[in-house]
Amino acid sequence: MDTPAPGRDTGAGGDAAVDTPVAGRDVAAGGDVAADAIEAGQDTGSDRDTGGDAREAGRDAGRSDLASGPDAASDAATAVDAGAFLVRGQSRKWHITSTVTVDNQNATLTRLVVILPSPQTNVYQDVENLAPGAGTQLGIPGTDDFYLRFFPSVGLPSPRSSASYAIAYDVTLYELSVDFSKVTTIPPYDTSAPDYARYTGPRGVYVDPDNATIGMIADSLASGNPDVLTYARAAYEHVASHYQYLNPNTGLHPLSEILAAGGGDCGNLASIYVSLLRHRGIPARHLVAVRPDGSYHVWADFLVAGYGWVPVDVTYKHDDPAGDYFGKVALGGNGIIMDKQVWLTLDVGDGTTEVALLQNYAWWFWSNTPSPTVTTSYALMSAAR
Repeated sequence: MDTPAPGRDTGAGGDAAVDTPVAGRDVAAGGDVAADAIEAGQDTGSDRDTGGDAREAGRDAGRSDLASGPDAASDAATAVDAGAFLVRGQSRKWHITSTVTVDNQNATLTRLVVILPSPQTNVYQDVENLAPGAGTQLGIPGTDDFYLRFFPSVGLPSPRSSASYAIAYDVTLYELSVDFSKVTTIPPYDTSAPDYARYTGPRGVYVDPDNATIGMIADSLASGNPDVLTYARAAYEHVASHYQYLNPNTGLHPLSEILAAGGGDCGNLASIYVSLLRHRGIPARHLVAVRPDGSYHVWADFLVAGYGWVPVDVTYKHDDPAGDYFGKVALGGNGIIMDKQVWLTLDVGDGTTEVALLQNYAWWFWSNTPSPTVTTSYALMSAAR
């Protein structure tokens, strides 16, 4: 029987703090996590600047990310011709290579799984020329996003050797603004549409529209803001002014913990905002991103029926109360969207496991070596095109 090694939390970025596998996560054949499977992953941060605090990264270049043609499956599904509701400005194209290197110090590996997000063209970006290497592209259940799974059956790195797994692609990032003057009559949501099912309701412990505090705040805000746009803006201003930027690089926290602490980093502030909108039946989601400079950010958007998605960055509004980050994406600020949801189910070969978010990579290994030492490193390389 394989000997389990210490697992790692599957947050977002760099090297993780050692943790033990969580019983009940079916991450291996046989499903006995305590005996057979080893869980490992990346760092727990969701908002990281390679040179400091990710809140500052890209601030001079702008606070946001991109726009693009509609997502083939989702973003176009509920949007009708609304004229220039989403207006593109300047653009910049990058060639991106993301690489995970597994460094095996002393283990006789019996199995290895490496997962990298596979960014898609959507309302915020154009992705072209994706080169998956030896990875298999798989869909994330409950979303319209994808990831690459590297599941090498041969060529596992032997003791004192390493192996690398990579994805490469071209991405065009756009300046974007929403022309709210184009919005006249907002129709009701189609509650049978895929986006409504995906982006309303709870997501694990991270998005909870039924939380008592969320309900109290939402009902208070809605009393003076009865329509979708005024309520969404009021919620954006409320989160930015009532919650602090706290605990960066510690991963996505349960919503109840964020509310009790009085705030969190970018992903956690987005969780409050998304929960407030979902409480009112408004489809809203996290936008989980990596910038071309290798830093990280998470913000949110919500759907206006008949028109499209509106980007909202409560973290930037918190940092710059006089700024306007409601319906605006400035070139260079927010990054390449890797996925648009949290609490993701990933297929690791002979079972599934859940991760809070997939921002750069996740990995698992199995070994029959007592006290195995296997580590990973992650690198994102970018070149302007």
